[in-house]
Amino acid sequence: MTGKSIAQADPMADKLISEWIDQRYWLFDLERNTSHDPETILRQFEYARMRYNCDVFLVDNIMSVDFSGYSDRDFNRIQSKFTQMLSTFCKRKGVHVHLVVHPRKSTSDNNANVSSDDVSGSADITNRADNVFFLTTHQEPGETEKKPVLQVFKNRDFGSHRHQWLDFDPKSRRFFQSQTGDPKRPYGWDMAARQTTITEIPAEDNSLPLPF
Repeated sequence: MTGKSIAQADPMADKLISEWIDQRYWLFDLERNTSHDPETILRQFEYARMRYNCDVFLVDNIMSVDFSGYSDRDFNRIQSKFTQMLSTFCKRKGVHVHLVVHPRKSTSDNNANVSSDDVSGSADITNRADNVFFLTTHQEPGETEKKPVLQVFKNRDFGSHRHQWLDFDPKSRRFFQSQTGDPKRPYGWDMAARQTTITEIPAEDNSLPLPF
């Protein structure tokens, strides 16, 4: 109907991927867990760290967090508090938390001028974060089409402010470094399936040690 092609892993790769991510990736599914207020999210993070030793966490996205128990007047304040809770959790446990936040709709058509202050919600979100990245599309000099670019708006440790052009592989849905990156980079599950190659040594080769 749409003319689009969607890539799927073949059965062998699907099995290998499933076995490889087992006990490595945990999803808190809002379809099954309807309680997703800030306290519940942090409680799940604490449990995942203690029980499974998880060290990378993702909240996708802040608009999916249930702030319904707070008044509209307190909306920005509780978003700021939630971000601080995540930051404190990171430092206390020595982990990383990625919090996805979208820009305000008024800035979505003018990405070239977007800054860390243009997030949808409290400005304290980026103030409290240690690093702020913005993924958008721009037209690279000399190119005719737009392509992805990752901008660093804030880097507390090193003060870096730079950008990195990216390419996107629709088949694997991977972003990778433009020109020098490889969308076919092998991951752990792929390496697990590689077979050992046995090479026969010519019989006249006397440099090998005698068998026991």
